[in-house]
Amino acid sequence: MPNTTLDYTALTEPYNRAEGQALAAQLRASGPTGRKYVGMGVAVDVIGSIAFGAAVIVMLPITIGLFVNYAQHPDRLDLSLPLTTLAVVVFSAVFLWWLLRRYVKRLGSPEIWWRLDRFARANGLAFAPWSPDPQFPSALFDAGPGAAAYNHLRRDGEQFVNIGNLYYQSGRTGMETFDQRWGFVAVYLEQEWPALLLDAKANNRLGNTGLNVRIAQSQPTPVSWQGSTDFVLWARDEDIDRAQVAFNDELIGALVAADGTYDAHIDGRWLYFYSRTPFEMTDQSQLAELFHLVDVVRAAKL
Repeated sequence: MPNTTLDYTALTEPYNRAEGQALAAQLRASGPTGRKYVGMGVAVDVIGSIAFGAAVIVMLPITIGLFVNYAQHPDRLDLSLPLTTLAVVVFSAVFLWWLLRRYVKRLGSPEIWWRLDRFARANGLAFAPWSPDPQFPSALFDAGPGAAAYNHLRRDGEQFVNIGNLYYQSGRTGMETFDQRWGFVAVYLEQEWPALLLDAKANNRLGNTGLNVRIAQSQPTPVSWQGSTDFVLWARDEDIDRAQVAFNDELIGALVAADGTYDAHIDGRWLYFYSRTPFEMTDQSQLAELFHLVDVVRAAKL
């Protein structure tokens, strides 16, 4: 059920380009709005780009010449060089795709910022395009260097909630090997809870949850809801009863309705929902879905 108390007009109304550009300039002047690249990572990318260009310049004419020669002499086909050329071209294409995705894929834009800023103002929230080093007591927020929350909405006070995306770099510090992105919801709870993890099977990859969340002395327990087992609970034996209270039928039902793609993690007075795919923060249906999960948590007075 979508949250009907929020005003979603800003997500769908016509975009005012002039206002968006003015807001973007203001945001960039007041602080960082995107990731920073470390020197070693940029050097690796530059060297790789040069190698890619050299491979294309050298191999493409050779490949064309081979095909022309085969067209003129079809009885003299030699597959060794074309196959080698094909392997080089495929490798180069994969590298180019990775490089373009790395540098061109935006973590924000003036239109996104304009819409989220207006949405936040209409609903008593605060919006930030980029917040380095988010201070949440969860291992995922300390999984790699360069961590930042981006395109996120926040409500402060006793009803604290933060909905947005998480960015960090994986690999060795200073090398900037891969960019990692997650969607997250952080909710401050009314009471203290033991460490609990509800792992959604739907977003696992090769059987791996991807979360660097570990609960000591816990065992996986399948969670059954209306005949389906879409989740696995990780909790210590003595915390199973409390886990059934925290992950109640209403919350499990809301997670199942969201296609079972969100993990839920509770630790102390914090509850987190995690998505392996970053949230489309200007998508009204997804944002309503996320706020509905928060409403379910609030109604349960966890």
